[in-house]
This record gives sequence, structure tokens and C-alpha cells, in this order.
Amino acid sequence: MLSTEGTKYSKNWPATYAIVEHKVVDEESQQWYWDEKNGSIRNGADPTFFLDNDFGWAMTADTANKSKSEHFPATPRKWFYDDEWSELTTEIDGVHTALATLGQPQNWEAV
Repeated sequence: MLSTEGTKYSKNWPATYAIVEHKVVDEESQQWYWDEKNGSIRNGADPTFFLDNDFGWAMTADTANKSKSEHFPATPRKWFYDDEWSELTTEIDGVHTALATLGQPQNWEAV
């Protein structure tokens, strides 16, 4: 389940990392909302944090933060669902980019 960690690192880095973890039904950080008007995906834990990508890392970016890092867009990123590959995609600097995990996430009990 795609989630976001709650730690906000600094005012100059207006983002949190997106992580894969076990599903918890009532966990707001695992709830995502797609806006069909602009194609953005918002996280349930904070309405100003939107799914983003920074140098290949999945993030949630605070688009309301005016002291942005140059890496994040001023508006929420537009995402698409590719039904052939069953993945979320976006365009970054003219490159078609997919949101994916590297390797297989492990079961907590097995770690």
C-alpha cells in the first residue's frame, strides 16, 4: 500500500517521502484522492500534499509552501493510469515516467 511518512523535514524541503507499507484501513496517510479536473493525486493526511517525484524518489510535495525547492512544481503534478501496465505515470521534463517499486516489498513479520 502506498503511504506517506508524517515527518516534514524542513521549510525549505516541502515534501515527505512516499513509502510502501502494510495496509491499515483507517490510516489517512494511505488514502489518496485523484482530482479529475487537474489530474493530481492528493494525500489524505494533508490536503496540501500531492503525489510527486524528485530524482526518481516518490514524494508528496506541499504545493501551498511558498519556499519551494527548485525540484518541485508550483502546481500539483498531473498523473495518469496506464491500464496496459497497471501503473501510475506522469511526464517529468518531457520524459514519460512510471511510479514503481524496486524489488519486492517484504512482509514485516519476515524481517
